[in-house]
Amino acid sequence: MLLRLFAPALVWLVVAAVAIVAVYFTLHLVAPHARHWLLTAPLLAGVPAVVGSMRPFLKKWKAWKTALPATRAVTEEVRARAQSDLGVAEAEVTALEREMQNLTAAGQLAGLVGERAAAGDYRSQLGVMTQIREDFERMASILANDTREHRASTEQAEPVKDSANDALPKIDRIVVYIDDLDRCPPARVMEMLEAVHLLLAVELFVVVMAIDPRWLLSAVAAHYRDVLHVPGNLLSGDDDTRASTPAQYLEKIFQVMLTLPPVDRDGHTHLIDSLIDVQAPTTGADESRTEVSTIGTPTPTPPAQQPTGQPADLSTNTDGPWDEEMYGPSVDGLPVVELPDPLTFTEDEARLLRLVGPPNLPLTPRSIKRLVNSYGLRTALRQPHHQRDLEKVPATTAPDGTPMAAYHPYRAGLVLLAALVAYPSIGQHLCRHMHHQADDTTWETFLNQLKSLVAVVGGIGVGDEKSADPNRIDPRQMTALHAALKGITAEAADQGLPLPDRLAAWKPWIVPTARLSFPAGQIVKTLTAQPTPSPRQDGR
Repeated sequence: MLLRLFAPALVWLVVAAVAIVAVYFTLHLVAPHARHWLLTAPLLAGVPAVVGSMRPFLKKWKAWKTALPATRAVTEEVRARAQSDLGVAEAEVTALEREMQNLTAAGQLAGLVGERAAAGDYRSQLGVMTQIREDFERMASILANDTREHRASTEQAEPVKDSANDALPKIDRIVVYIDDLDRCPPARVMEMLEAVHLLLAVELFVVVMAIDPRWLLSAVAAHYRDVLHVPGNLLSGDDDTRASTPAQYLEKIFQVMLTLPPVDRDGHTHLIDSLIDVQAPTTGADESRTEVSTIGTPTPTPPAQQPTGQPADLSTNTDGPWDEEMYGPSVDGLPVVELPDPLTFTEDEARLLRLVGPPNLPLTPRSIKRLVNSYGLRTALRQPHHQRDLEKVPATTAPDGTPMAAYHPYRAGLVLLAALVAYPSIGQHLCRHMHHQADDTTWETFLNQLKSLVAVVGGIGVGDEKSADPNRIDPRQMTALHAALKGITAEAADQGLPLPDRLAAWKPWIVPTARLSFPAGQIVKTLTAQPTPSPRQDGR
C-alpha cells in the first residue's frame, strides 16, 4: 500500500537529483562563470514545480495514516467474529458426536471415559508411586529408542566418549543392588518389596537382593499375619499347598532365587587370610607383638658400653639431642611408641583361626568377621598379659597317670570364642556349666564335661522346638557343638597346636570371652560373683 502511493514521488526525486548533479558538474567544468546565475535563478525557479507535483501524494499519505487505526479495528472485529463462529461450530459438532455415541451403550461408555480422562478428576487422586512408575516407563522408552537408533546407525559412526576419551557403553539396563535388608524392621522390609515390585514392572530395571531368607519370611508373616497362613517352621517345607504362605507371596516378586552354599574350609581360610596380618617371626618361641609399657613409653635396652646398674634416664636428656641409636626412633625429640595392630597375630594364632571354622563350626562370612574382630579386641584388652598368654605351659601328667601335652593358654580362649560365635543361643548355658564344673571337678577334662552337658540337656528335654523361650537349650546344637570341638581338638593336635585338656585351664577364659557375646554376656555378673584365677594361676 505504501509503496504504491510513494512510487511516483520517489521516481521524480531520483530523476531530479541525477539531473541537478549532472548540470552542476557540467557547469563547473564548462562555464564556471555561469554557476552563480544558474544556482540563483533557473534552479530555484523549478523548485515550486517539483513541490507542486508531490502535493497530491502527500495528501494521500495523510488520509491513509488517519484511516489506519479504523482499519485495524475493523480487522480485529472480523477476526473475533470468525473465532466465535468457529467455537460455536465446534460445540455443535461435539454435541452431535455425543448424541451419536449415546445411541449405543459402547458409545456412552466411551464418552464417559473420555470426559473423565479429559477432566483429570482421577489423575489428581493418583499417588506418588503411580507418578514414579510413569517416570520409570518413560525412562525405559527413552533408552529403548536410543538403542534402536544406535543399532540402525552405521558401525563407522564415531562413538560417544567421556572426558578421558574412553568410549561410553550403551545403557541397556539399570541394575539395582539391595543389601542388608535383613537389618530393617518388617515395615521397612515391606516398603522395599513394594518398591522392588514397582521396578520389576518396567523392563529397564533389574533388581538383585542379598538377604537372609529367614528374616524376609518372618517380616512378610508379621506384616500379613491376618491374611497369610504361617506354619510352625517357615523353612520346613511342610506348608499347605492350598494356603497362601509367605514363601508364595515372595515368589510373586522374585523371579529367580539362588541360595548360596555354606562357607567351606577353603572359603573360611581365604577370608581369614584377607582379614588378618601374620606377625613376622621374632626371637624366641611364640613371641607376640611389640610390647608397650603401661605408661606409654618404651623401655630402652642399654648399650653394651653403658655401665651396669645405671639405666638410662628418659625424662632428662641434658647431654644433647635424643640418641636414636641408644633409645630408639623419635620425632622432634620425643620417643616413638609403636602400638600393636589388633588384627596382627602370630603364625600359631593364624593357624588356629583357620581350624575353628568349617567343617567343624558352621561359621558364615559375617560370623567369621565377628570372630576375628572379637579376638582382636580381646587381645588388645589383654595386651599387657598377651605375651604371657602365648607362652607354653609345660606338659604334665594327670593323677591317674594320663599324659597331658603342653599347650599355650590363648588357645582355650580362641576356641571358646569361636564356639560362642557359631552357637550364640547356647553360649550362656555352656559358660555357666563350664564355670561351675571347673571348681567341682579339678581334673575333669574339657571334652568329658561337654559330653556330660549334652547328656543333661537331652535328658531334661528342654529342646522343644515350639518353645518361645530365647534362652532354651537345643540338644541338637549341643550335640553338634560337642562334635565340632572334638574335631577341632583332634585336628589341632595333629597340626602341633594342642588344646588344654583339663577343664580348669578353660575357666579363666570364660568371663573375658562371654563379654564378647550378647547371650553369654547376660550371665557375666553371675560368673564374676566368685573370683576367677588368672590363666597362669591354675597350674595348667
